[in-house]
Amino acid sequence: MCPRKNEKIPSQKKKVTPKREKMVKLTFDDSMMTIPFLSFVCGKCKHFQVKKSTPSIKRCDAFDEIPMEIWCEENDHTQPYPGDKGIRFELLELKKGEWQ
Repeated sequence: MCPRKNEKIPSQKKKVTPKREKMVKLTFDDSMMTIPFLSFVCGKCKHFQVKKSTPSIKRCDAFDEIPMEIWCEENDHTQPYPGDKGIRFELLELKKGEWQ
């Protein structure tokens, strides 16, 4: 379950679940919130970035940290979004043999 709009997510106290679940669980204020490890919107965008040193931080060319509304697929980012530097979703196109 993704956080609601305008709900801040603290970057501390991260608990990673087993690999098969592909979710990150955050604990704060004695409550638990589950955030998808992957986003079907961002994962298909050519602007999405994954850094080996910090794979849990959701980054792209438009945002230093991708908003939860976009990450959780409540907004497909095909329209302007506050703070997106004028960069929108663009489908990632792979050439034959590029991804293996």
